[in-house]
Amino acid sequence: MGNLVRTSLLVPASSLPIEAQYQVFCQAKSLALKMAQEDVAIYQYEYAARNLDGLDFVLTRMDFNETVTATGGTTVATYEASVINASGNNAARRDRVIVVYGVMLVGNTDSITSIRWHIGGMRTHQWFLGSVFADDPTQQSRADRTLYVAPEPGGWIDPVQIPTGASILVEYYVRSGTAVGIQPLDIVYLGITVEPIGGGGGGLSLGG
Repeated sequence: MGNLVRTSLLVPASSLPIEAQYQVFCQAKSLALKMAQEDVAIYQYEYAARNLDGLDFVLTRMDFNETVTATGGTTVATYEASVINASGNNAARRDRVIVVYGVMLVGNTDSITSIRWHIGGMRTHQWFLGSVFADDPTQQSRADRTLYVAPEPGGWIDPVQIPTGASILVEYYVRSGTAVGIQPLDIVYLGITVEPIGGGGGGLSLGG
């Protein structure tokens, strides 16, 4: 029997009142703090919440830009692993919990249409980015390209939750006809990290 995968069409900040954006942020923070309180690797220390950064994914920068390997015209549309990959040493730090509630798409997104998450070896979430294709990507504002997990009926969100030590694999869906050598985009992942005080530091604000 397979595991439940939660699917979401991410919502642009431009279509959400600031109150709704803040609600998403506050719920993500509350969930991250609850995870920390229940985690033996964290709760015994003094801990603090901050904005997610690339080091939490074992990257050297918060955003990333990489080459799509699909061959235009000959390769069917497919999912490809991003640089956030659980292989080797790329697993969540063992002293922090992470909740991811959205993305900011910095560059051209013509080559990918969705993102899916594998946490602890299981696919947990699939995020669709269709809303960013409504207009010419080069004409969209930052608010159009900052996307949040939409609240479900009842007002609660279903963000990606990453406990301490869990492996992480992020994949993106490459559209059919994408040529080799296309740089899909820079993505900034929006999230909350909770860790013992002294672990990394940094501020905490809406939208990263």
